[in-house]
Amino acid sequence: MPSRFDRAFQRLNVRAQQRVLGLLEDFEDGRISQSRFEAGFAAAISRSKVEATAFGDVAMAVMLGVSPLGVPANVGDQSRWVRASRTLLDFEPDTVEDLSVSRQKRFSRVARAETATQVQDTMQVSMRANGVDRWTRATDPEPCPLCTELADGVARPVTVRMARHEGCVCRQQPVPQSRPWGNSGWGNVDDAIKADWAA
Repeated sequence: MPSRFDRAFQRLNVRAQQRVLGLLEDFEDGRISQSRFEAGFAAAISRSKVEATAFGDVAMAVMLGVSPLGVPANVGDQSRWVRASRTLLDFEPDTVEDLSVSRQKRFSRVARAETATQVQDTMQVSMRANGVDRWTRATDPEPCPLCTELADGVARPVTVRMARHEGCVCRQQPVPQSRPWGNSGWGNVDDAIKADWAA
């Protein structure tokens, strides 16, 4: 059964994808112009990154038993997303394999990838700011073979990014022994809260 984190993470990704696909449908049906679509796409990605930042900040705070830091969202340059939307709209497949990747799938991948990356980046910022220096890979209850292999139990420095693939819901789990408040596992988090978050 997926944990509370996994379910919330999945909802976050689905919302990001739905925003982008709704705009794409409006564009393809002629309800909005390309320039409105491009601006809307940039705004949708930015909104998803803001939500992902808040989620990553709160998720790590719960894991560490501390208050959220209020990590500011790094939404990036809006013009970058406008250019990205043009590239995705104008994509001409070169190979038979490229033909199988629909426009909707390409836009969905970008929305989900940006959301997941923002969550991961925020969790790393939070770990560093809270004095955690190492993490391990935690998988969902039914991980794919690649994630099973990557979840090797090795405690990596927080400066090392976690490898992800499309649809990956793995997360960085802080290593309790590396926390400044000692070996107390979950710090001052109430056991009921810890159990609820992990369930």
